[in-house]
Amino acid sequence: MRIGIDIDDVITDTSFAMKDYVMKYDKDGEIQEHMVDVMRGDPSTPNVYKFCLDNYLKIFKATKVKENASEVIRPFY
Repeated sequence: MRIGIDIDDVITDTSFAMKDYVMKYDKDGEIQEHMVDVMRGDPSTPNVYKFCLDNYLKIFKATKVKENASEVIRPFY
């Protein structure tokens, strides 16, 4: 049997890492206004699209695995 595990905010703290980058680069509030789109990977404006292109890889590299994630997943493996 194979199972799929949603990584973003399930076994990692993606929102926390994302928030750091948004606070650093969002000068006019546009990215915060479209956070749902950013978290979905569905940029809705040119500036949000540029933010995603420029920062997603950095954000995902900075994302930490949640405590005890491996212990929770192990029984399903």
